[in-house]
Amino acid sequence: MSPSANAADIEAVQRFTGTTTSTPTDVTLTSVDETSTFIFASVDANDSNFYQAANRSEITSSTNMRITVNDATGADSDYANNVVEFASGVTVQEVTTGDLTTEFPDANTLTSIDTATSFAVLSWECNDTSNSNFEDCFTSAEITSSTNLEIARDDDTASSNTTAYVVEGDSSSDFSTQKFTFSWGTSSTHNETISSVTTGNSFIVLSFNVNNNFPTADDIATRCVITNSTNVDCSRDNTDNRSTNVIGWVVELNDGGSVQQIDESTGSTSSPLDETITAVDLTLSSEVTSLNHQRQTSSAGAHRGYASRTLTSTTNHRIAFDDSSSDTFQAEGYVVEWNDGGGAVNTTTVLHNSTIHGATITSGS
Repeated sequence: MSPSANAADIEAVQRFTGTTTSTPTDVTLTSVDETSTFIFASVDANDSNFYQAANRSEITSSTNMRITVNDATGADSDYANNVVEFASGVTVQEVTTGDLTTEFPDANTLTSIDTATSFAVLSWECNDTSNSNFEDCFTSAEITSSTNLEIARDDDTASSNTTAYVVEGDSSSDFSTQKFTFSWGTSSTHNETISSVTTGNSFIVLSFNVNNNFPTADDIATRCVITNSTNVDCSRDNTDNRSTNVIGWVVELNDGGSVQQIDESTGSTSSPLDETITAVDLTLSSEVTSLNHQRQTSSAGAHRGYASRTLTSTTNHRIAFDDSSSDTFQAEGYVVEWNDGGGAVNTTTVLHNSTIHGATITSGS
């Protein structure tokens, strides 16, 4: 299908990597339109304290992104963020919650959207002071109606701050979305039937929350994969049969663009992991990332369920995580090359040099 005049055309992808050791960290952006811009945020934890690993990424002005972590003891984490801006065809609403300690879920009013062309992506910081209540911090975002975004987590002891972006396509001819939700019970696998999609044009956005006290890390971490045009498979390494609520969207691009699924299906104990991909245009491409999109196959350390993802060149996708133990780790990610409207828009990529686990990231061509 050829791009339409009102298609969801990409304007710019700005890609940032670095290390956060204090809060907050402000990162300068090339100026963006905040009404059509959102963040895919990811993090690689470099410390054994789970609650210090998560970071919340927020666009605070047209030229600034703020990254906030819990810096109680000076632990550090490596972030890899994509700031994605559209030139047309997409409207973005930001929802930021404060330090909420009241009973969840928390309802947030939206300007009315079309739920069939919308999805939500979020990041959060954990305000706990120890690892003992880390399950309280896992936070989900769910569009429950055309005018409501529900933020949810286990409301026990810890609290969290959350920034979510509700991304709406102007028309299903641009992209369409299918929401799926389920709760883990005693199982470690889940199958979700979806309406048929083109797998090479589709990706998953995922979040989840915990509704049990003190589950082990591998009970929480969830990985969902599009296995064929009508099926999504989700899995976790279940130890204690704890319940976790999963919210996801299958997003299908219908007016240009392409998707490559990155599947570390065999697991790994060493970081970083480099995956060769079909060459992409870095000025048009982003990673679909979140704090919650991997499966940890051991309960040795909750922070090892985090991974950062970035494109280090036109043909290489890098996944980095803490590998200080022999935990195996299974990651799932997507590289999206967005529609550029036939070259009618101005595209820009900003790729900052950084070092993650001793591997220097340099600008691609």
